[in-house]
Amino acid sequence: MKRIVAFAVIVASVLAYSPTAALALQYSILGYYNDASWSGCRSANKVPSSITFGASGSGYDAAVNSVYVQKDAYNGVEYGWTWERYANGTISGPKMFGSEKYNGVIFEYPNLGSLTKGSTYTWFVKRSGVWIGGYGSTSKVIYQSTFLYGTPVTGFERQLSGCRVATNFSSMNRMNSGGTWSAWPAITFQDYDPYYKPTGNASAWSTVAQ
Repeated sequence: MKRIVAFAVIVASVLAYSPTAALALQYSILGYYNDASWSGCRSANKVPSSITFGASGSGYDAAVNSVYVQKDAYNGVEYGWTWERYANGTISGPKMFGSEKYNGVIFEYPNLGSLTKGSTYTWFVKRSGVWIGGYGSTSKVIYQSTFLYGTPVTGFERQLSGCRVATNFSSMNRMNSGGTWSAWPAITFQDYDPYYKPTGNASAWSTVAQ
């Protein structure tokens, strides 16, 4: 698969493992619960009805929405959707994918199923003996990662400045080591996108034009 790796390759904050810049796609917005002691992340997320890619002939473009748990700059697991336009103009998506960063090495699990435009899915990554990712009650990926806890994150990414696509996350949950899910009590945003900005709270957030 030729997609630029959409996993959040993040430089962690020294103080609280907070996600910061350096995602694989050019622009990004992160909404996360700033506590690195959780074993799962889950969120409802609407797949947009349409997408506008950057100018024709400008090369590869993509948008990604995903959830993940990040231990540090070298370890984390991710699951969500991507919608891509390859350099030859071929469109692929929207479709599910998984990704992980395991001891600094990125592994991708692409093409995990097509999605219905305009529909809402609930993505999850969680540790249940091993790290798994999927949607609803369906597990799609078993990851190699062995870390126990990390920061729960929801993320939006896009590649080209002309890419336009809606983003909506809601019902964000974290999972403790005992397997119990609970709602986020707070959310922190990191905005690395010059066109979009986040709006919302710990219950739901979306992107709007700056």
